[in-house]
Amino acid sequence: MKKYIYILIFFAIVTNWDIVSSTLGFSGNQYTIGNYTDEKWYTGHIGYSEALKLSDERETPTLIYMYTDWCKYCRKFESELLTNSEVNATLSKFIKIKINPEKNEQDKQLYNKLNGKGFPTLMFQYGENGKLKRVRAPYTKIAGNWKLMTTSEFITILQKYGS
Repeated sequence: MKKYIYILIFFAIVTNWDIVSSTLGFSGNQYTIGNYTDEKWYTGHIGYSEALKLSDERETPTLIYMYTDWCKYCRKFESELLTNSEVNATLSKFIKIKINPEKNEQDKQLYNKLNGKGFPTLMFQYGENGKLKRVRAPYTKIAGNWKLMTTSEFITILQKYGS
């Protein structure tokens, strides 16, 4: 029995513990996509509070999108990925929040509280007291240049953090 425990510990260290823990049923995150379907986007600090309450009620992860009106990367993300029907089908399973820290002081404070860095910023949160996970999306840096993810790359990110 000890041998199996040592193998499990070694495997957990070498790989990603999240994979091991979820395989064995030890995952602390019970929030999954599939408990919710809606196209609504909650906005600002008030929407953030409402969305997190709903996240707890439905055990559904939230996607937090931080942007500004002047950000060309945000506009490209919105026009190319957020209008895509496949992306929207996957996004509809998340509780979605948009925060523009330049809209008012409370939204700016929320952006700072969430440790927003640059635009666009995407994060996932699992309920009011849940873990906040920042993701490297929707852009990737290739040879020093920022490139918008493909539809399938972005959906893969959504699915990863939605399960």
